[in-house]
Amino acid sequence: MLWTPIADRWRRMQHDDSGFTLIEIMTTMFVISITLLGLMTVQVQSLRSIGLAKERQQATAMANRAIEQLRALPYDTVSAGLRSCDVTGDGNVSGSTFAPAYDSSISEPLVTNSNACSGASVAPLYPHIQNGAATKIGKVQYRVRTYVSAAGATVSKGYFLTVIADWSSGETQGVNKVIAVRSRLFSPSGCSSTSTATRPFAGPCQAFFYSDGGIAPAGITVKPVTDGNRLINTIDVSGLESTLPSLSARTQNEQVVSTQSVTSTSEATLTGASGKSVAGGQSGTSAADTDPASGTTNSPGSATTVSYSGSSSLSGSGNFGSFTASVPASASGSAYSTTAATATPACKDDVATTLVSNQACASGDVTPNGTYRAQMSLSPPGRNLGSATLASITTPSAGASAWRAFGARAALPVSGHCTGTSGIGCVAAGSRRSLGAMSVGGVPAIADGDVAPVGFTSMVTMDAFAATSYAEAGIAPGSPTATRTLTNLKYWNGVSYTTVSLAAGAGGSYPLGAASFVYAAGANAVQIDLSGTLTVDPASSTTTGSTPCQSAACSVTSTVGGVRVSVQYDVTYGGALVGSFLVKSNLGSTIAQTTYKAAPSA
Repeated sequence: MLWTPIADRWRRMQHDDSGFTLIEIMTTMFVISITLLGLMTVQVQSLRSIGLAKERQQATAMANRAIEQLRALPYDTVSAGLRSCDVTGDGNVSGSTFAPAYDSSISEPLVTNSNACSGASVAPLYPHIQNGAATKIGKVQYRVRTYVSAAGATVSKGYFLTVIADWSSGETQGVNKVIAVRSRLFSPSGCSSTSTATRPFAGPCQAFFYSDGGIAPAGITVKPVTDGNRLINTIDVSGLESTLPSLSARTQNEQVVSTQSVTSTSEATLTGASGKSVAGGQSGTSAADTDPASGTTNSPGSATTVSYSGSSSLSGSGNFGSFTASVPASASGSAYSTTAATATPACKDDVATTLVSNQACASGDVTPNGTYRAQMSLSPPGRNLGSATLASITTPSAGASAWRAFGARAALPVSGHCTGTSGIGCVAAGSRRSLGAMSVGGVPAIADGDVAPVGFTSMVTMDAFAATSYAEAGIAPGSPTATRTLTNLKYWNGVSYTTVSLAAGAGGSYPLGAASFVYAAGANAVQIDLSGTLTVDPASSTTTGSTPCQSAACSVTSTVGGVRVSVQYDVTYGGALVGSFLVKSNLGSTIAQTTYKAAPSA
């Protein structure tokens, strides 16, 4: 067998236990440690990157939230800008210029207003810096700043909204990080005559619908010819009012839908040295809209009812007599508004038909029953002349039709409305009422020895009055209706009575003949001199605009005026003037107005 050193070594290795040397082991451990340390460094850096990304994501979310809050505010609020007192010391503001530190290329006019910093907060405009609990997540405190700057030299260019969120933390190693979000706000002008009211948010123009049906306030007023005086020197009364009910029902549709109806009952007032006394005068209001900022419901669950029962007469007296204002002792009515009219609760038109349109609707009704009066009673030394009705207005007897007003939108013709317009979408409005007898300018009863014009009763009398107004508007304006009925309207011409004869809807003005009355009162005499005017307001209908109602709105208006009477009383006693006052009776008017404006073509 061949013996060699190599073979000998091989034989020894077959029998000896052997392994890595210490140097080899140390070397291996060193290599592994370096590798693990590198992996740990990578892991730590990865965790830090994840933490920083999370913080950046949270800052971006805060900035986006502030932008969305800004865009959700009414356009008028945002376009008013920041409060100038709130931006003092802001590093992103130089004078009146928005010049953010994060981008030197931005230099825009900052929009501010002069509102006091003590006023109510409007998040996120005021305060424009949020740096509290609401912007702290975990241990990281974020700062969110809001700015409004002009996008051009004129407001028609719109506005830039900028929100800057910045923070520093352990993940940023103390370095301040910045996230900025910008958006442009623009709202075109000319969409409607009340653009910002019906389009509170920035956005394109939409079709605009408006309706208004109502019965204007009316009644009897007695006041001195010279303000500040009493009606009669020695009677503590300086004014009287006896007010008839009134109604209002309105709808507006564009970016948001808004409806409101108001029903007011009769009211008597008397003013004296101690102030004004009031009887009646209750009002019921119903409102609904789709504006999320208003907090108003879309459709109330029931109509708002209004009623009055109680004291209906107010008097003031002195050593020469007294004055009294009175209204019916009870009255009732209701008001209802909704953004989607259904069968229950009912929104009714002017003839009490329930409108089921699933669109905006407002209605009101009131049932007056009784007589409205202003009276004077004279009792000078030596004689009690008794009572005189200065003015009175009666309403139809119980069971007569209620006064009504409504305004409504319909997508298609409904219950006889919107039949005169074309296309989809229409608004209609109407109102109607009726009255009984009216007299103005009465005097105390004549006795033997007194002097008075033969055949005189009052300066103006009328047996009945009725009025109806109706209008509708859409792509093609509908035909309005304005009707009025005057029954036996007569006025004193100085020697007898003249009956007013007018063509349908016509108006006119008539001077009243003077009338003088002398009442014996002991050694002296009371003289009452009357003069005045009668005015009949016309019933009229107007239509403006033309199809398709884009460049200018199409408006349809129907107004039925009432009867207005003004009579001056001059009262003397023993040759001396003791009182001079005006008695006015106004029957008011019924109104129906509708407006439609199409959205501009794209």
